[in-house]
Amino acid sequence: MGSPSNYYSATTQSADVTAAADFLLTQLANDLYVDGLIATGQVPPLTGLEERVAVGEFAEFNSYTYDQVLQAPAFTQQWDQALPADQAQTLLTAIQQVFNGQLTPQEFGDAMAAAT
Repeated sequence: MGSPSNYYSATTQSADVTAAADFLLTQLANDLYVDGLIATGQVPPLTGLEERVAVGEFAEFNSYTYDQVLQAPAFTQQWDQALPADQAQTLLTAIQQVFNGQLTPQEFGDAMAAAT
């Protein structure tokens, strides 16, 4: 499916897990932020948005995406989000180098293996 919108996460090793969770719940789930995402063709990672995604310029796309996500049997983080920061940066740099023709797929694999 891909990511229907940006999303944020906090590790349990954060300096203040409670503050991080509070920020995510109060700021990123507020109506103004959610409506702004929907208005630009993004689907927030929230439930109960059936009516809100069904209106506006991107209603067809947003409704389709929202329904697909609701029906998905599982969710897997994108690789760069699941990796520690140093390995994620290696991943992002190596992907860019592959697309720029600076690394072969084998060299990409080697770079990732060396980063772990």
